Amino acid sequence: SKLRSSSEVYSSLKTQSIPITILNDISKLFDKVSVKIKNKKVSIKGNQLVNFILFNIVENSFTHGGENVEVQISSEVVDDAVIIEISDNGIGISEEQRKKIFTQISTLGEEEPLPKGIGLNLARTTIHSLGGKFDIKENDPQGTVVIIELPLFKEKVEE
Repeated sequence: SKLRSSSEVYSSLKTQSIPITILNDISKLFDKVSVKIKNKKVSIKGNQLVNFILFNIVENSFTHGGENVEVQISSEVVDDAVIIEISDNGIGISEEQRKKIFTQISTLGEEEPLPKGIGLNLARTTIHSLGGKFDIKENDPQGTVVIIELPLFKEKVEE
């Protein structure tokens, strides 16, 4: 609803260091979210869109997951990357719906998918552009798991 200048848009896409503790900040915006960060001192390589993507995924769990949804967010460092898992115990996303998510920007649950919000397709594209990976899987026994892998942010060493 608010127009931004092109310079604001470009600056939001600039790659920067994002402390992994952003997950704690996002969890505080919702009820029934728990966070487990294995290494709180690391930062991920990202941009301002990463914050919106993480928020949007948690929000989607509550918006589309049904009643009494609980969300768990975890992160761990594996090699030169940080793997973030956002899982819920909601109604889940069918395999057919998961395929649709990645072929269009849409909102699930509508008879006619409507372009709306950041969209998980755009989220995946953004994560890939940062050198990361994005996947959605079923949670056992019920719900959804979104797995995001992003490179560790490493300071440039000047010679």
